[in-house]
Amino acid sequence: MTFVNACVEREELGGRHNRATIALKPVAYPDASDAGRLKRIVATWADSGVTARPHIVTASQMMVSVGDDGLRRIHPTREADRYMEIGAPYVKVAGVWQKVGFTGATRTANSITWHRPQADLCITHGGHFVKLDLELLGGYVPEQGRVAFPVGLTGLTRSGGNILADDKTVALLRAPVVQDAGNPMGDTRPIAYEFTTLVGQPYLVMTLPSLMGMSRPVIDPTLVLQPDAAAGIDTQLFRGNDAGQDDTPYPTVTSSAFGQNTNVWCQHALIKFDLTGIPVGATVSTVTFYLYRANANTEWDSAAYDFWYRVLVANSAWTEAQATWKHCKKDTNAHWAGDAGADGGADAGCSQSGTDYDSTELGHITVPADDASPTGTEYSCAFNLTEFAEMQVANYGMLGCGSRALNYHSMCLSDHATAGYRPKLVVDYTLPAGAALFQAPFIGPFRPAF
Repeated sequence: MTFVNACVEREELGGRHNRATIALKPVAYPDASDAGRLKRIVATWADSGVTARPHIVTASQMMVSVGDDGLRRIHPTREADRYMEIGAPYVKVAGVWQKVGFTGATRTANSITWHRPQADLCITHGGHFVKLDLELLGGYVPEQGRVAFPVGLTGLTRSGGNILADDKTVALLRAPVVQDAGNPMGDTRPIAYEFTTLVGQPYLVMTLPSLMGMSRPVIDPTLVLQPDAAAGIDTQLFRGNDAGQDDTPYPTVTSSAFGQNTNVWCQHALIKFDLTGIPVGATVSTVTFYLYRANANTEWDSAAYDFWYRVLVANSAWTEAQATWKHCKKDTNAHWAGDAGADGGADAGCSQSGTDYDSTELGHITVPADDASPTGTEYSCAFNLTEFAEMQVANYGMLGCGSRALNYHSMCLSDHATAGYRPKLVVDYTLPAGAALFQAPFIGPFRPAF
């Protein structure tokens, strides 16, 4: 069972042809106990000191504690008194529901594992996801093909598969599946499920499909966490008319314009996608980049272009929280590679071709002249595959800059309130012959409302 903040949705298109939709991956979480400052996610299990749930991860948007029997308590709002509890699995024995007696947990880094002759259980915290795998061993199939997990909500409510806090959706129960971990080409089958009440306790009851032909069936129901402003790595670099604007970071800006004039004003954007969900050795056939309009301003009289380039290693130090026009990392006084005088002048802002970014264009998005399209209008472009392959090897993000002297259209970034307007990539790729499908838990992109 997987909680996840983001990232890759994989579709099988037939044969070994696949499509991955990539959203921005969270690397930090807002810490309310420290004025909401962003803290880096640490997914290693630690000792909680609580006998009932001795394993804990707190340095994440998803605070999670786990009992030695496999019970999980997940806090999607980082509030101690609000949580979803998912118990250890139950199966029927001679027609009677009985709890599977998992004991003797082994903990290594971000994984907790249990072993029984009939099944192995593994819970993994990946920073932005918490994944449970229940692998059935030796041909074992539960009685009537059914497995149940007791569930409970405290301070939260449920509507269908939606989990809500104060009437706001914070999590989603996606359709569970069973996967064949022993099939090198992948075999995933849907599981029928329902919420029901057994002896006064709510349960998620799953009925398995036929497991015929599966050598290592793994039950993997999935819960997705609604992403928040900490989920994306993107910002704008702004050089303005007012003093201090050239050294102001904008880590939580919801949109960015692209352009410059001949005097002072200049605005660029930086975006970094996580590309690790694409299997090693896969052949990428197409990459499509999507941006969504943040306003309906029409103050231009000719087509405007947003050009995108691969950021070079010389600027690998840039971070969302510390990047400004003057600095790639303000807190360490690190300047952009192309800023020859280290003075934040016109050659700062990751703006120098061949030094700050590769001179070969990744792609560009065109906004038609006098286009009055509404907020949320989708724009897209195909990426240069050679440049994208280089970015897979050394990923320091992408620079977006505009063609216009006064370019008033703005595009949404990952902090936008509507998740469906946040940037994304769609990658079509083909696996090499005999390769296993990447069974990562990043199986859900951002959703605007669950």
